[in-house]
Amino acid sequence: MKGLSVIGMVLAPFVVASATWAAPLATGQVVAGVPRVPVRDMGPAPATMPVRLAVVLRYRNEAQLRAFVAEQPYLKPQFRVLTRRQFWDTFSPSVADYARTVGLLQREGFQIVKTYPNRTVIDVVGPAGLVNRVFGTEIHRVVQTAVPGGMALGAVGAVRYANARPAILPAELRPTVYGVIGFDNLQVLHPLWVRGQRRPSPMVALGPPLQGPDTGLGPYAFATAYDYPVQHQVKGGSPGQTYDGTGQSAAIVIDSDYTESDLSTFLSFFGITRTGPATVRIPIQGGPNPPINFDSIETTLDIETIVGMAPGTAVYLYLPNALLYSSIIDAYNQIDTDDLVEAVNSSFGGCETFTDPSYFPQLSDYLALQGEALGITYSASTGDSGTFECTFSAPGGVSTPASGPNFVAAGGTTLFLHLNGTYAREFGWSGSGGGVSALFTKPAYQQGIPHAAGPMRNIPDVGLDANPGSGAAFYYQGLWQGPIGGTSLSSPLFVAMVVEWDQIHGARLGDVHPLLYNLFKAHHYAVVNGLPLFRDVIGGNNGFYNATRGYDNVTGIGSVEAWGFASAAQL
Repeated sequence: MKGLSVIGMVLAPFVVASATWAAPLATGQVVAGVPRVPVRDMGPAPATMPVRLAVVLRYRNEAQLRAFVAEQPYLKPQFRVLTRRQFWDTFSPSVADYARTVGLLQREGFQIVKTYPNRTVIDVVGPAGLVNRVFGTEIHRVVQTAVPGGMALGAVGAVRYANARPAILPAELRPTVYGVIGFDNLQVLHPLWVRGQRRPSPMVALGPPLQGPDTGLGPYAFATAYDYPVQHQVKGGSPGQTYDGTGQSAAIVIDSDYTESDLSTFLSFFGITRTGPATVRIPIQGGPNPPINFDSIETTLDIETIVGMAPGTAVYLYLPNALLYSSIIDAYNQIDTDDLVEAVNSSFGGCETFTDPSYFPQLSDYLALQGEALGITYSASTGDSGTFECTFSAPGGVSTPASGPNFVAAGGTTLFLHLNGTYAREFGWSGSGGGVSALFTKPAYQQGIPHAAGPMRNIPDVGLDANPGSGAAFYYQGLWQGPIGGTSLSSPLFVAMVVEWDQIHGARLGDVHPLLYNLFKAHHYAVVNGLPLFRDVIGGNNGFYNATRGYDNVTGIGSVEAWGFASAAQL
């Protein structure tokens, strides 16, 4: 048995050296492929080593569920979303199927460590020997030697485990189980921030500061450039009352906490008062240990962006123990189960095809579909490696979970402002992840979009500032450390738009893709009622694709002018 070979970033899967490791039987149903991540193989894991799996069950009436989500934008607000009880009663696996699946897993010897009221996921733990027997695989101990495409806390050099051959779903589970994940605990997903250099000349602030002491752009600069609703008076509201996300909630999924004093100092400098409630922290699989760690850079960027842009928003931190596939699946399922938020931010990603075959992308998108039925908008960063998310050859793959058609894929631009902070122009950022999915077919909302190539899902959907050179002010660990960017900035910028749109609408929007693309098809870059909806981002490339007129695989349909969009969409 040999380890994985790496030539550049073209990754080879486990190489079988023994004839006893034959391919699965043709009648078998592969439930987890072999990881394609650079590791040093240390041989079979001890039979007693614990392995945690997340078992995802099939929805009932799935065709009806998908049809409902597709029709959401055209329904009246009072019928547009389901309560979680309505979802559980109509689309969740039945009580009997859930109990039967729990019983089958227990009968085989698995310990049930968590079940959920939405009856979608069952978390189990079993020794490696049991996992091997039940799923026809072989778990090995490995040392991860790289995290292609980014950085991940503690990944490199860590002793982990991975399945050396595909896992097969037992026949008894096939009627109820959609997928199983956790046969490896390799770290493929990573945060998507990039540090920049300070600008040589500051802008002129005519009101609140446009920049931080680190010359990064502040919330007022972004609000002005993209015309956020927070700048506009609430219709019929009291003087000074704006669409600042009041009454709305957003979730941040990340494996680290942040320091409250950093956020308060950031807001104070820019003259922003947080009117929303205190952040709520929800640990997943025990949460991160320690809570403040290297990925706190990401958490701090996310919350400074969302609260800075929409200070009335309630924020829920869903804190998995690490950015592992199974942990993220648990986090998304907990978000759907809790049904507390209007929008979800995922400022992380990894190569869509780093498992062969791949299943995390499908499972994460499956849970986002449930969220959309509840009215929750899922947003994810498209990556900071341009079109080289998976390999150094071009086009080199796209990032998950952003590639899922139920996620709004937020790509990146380079934003230029006039000295007074008003919008000047944008170019496509060279790091903006984009391209064509290898896994998902083109969704209905992208049908008929010129330049959305081929029969598969294209990303990104939209582009907002991500170039660290035009990035955000950033206060972290008691210091101004910006400017900072990456698509880790563009995704929370979009989430802040969503909660403000929901506030205007007085209802959750859920899947905003049809609204975005239908308005784009109808108006393109025209001014409607005196307001622009989208800005065409022309110029620049991400290593293979060019930012051209219309849709492109660097910036999607372009950047969004949030107030004009809300007006044209009649929110």
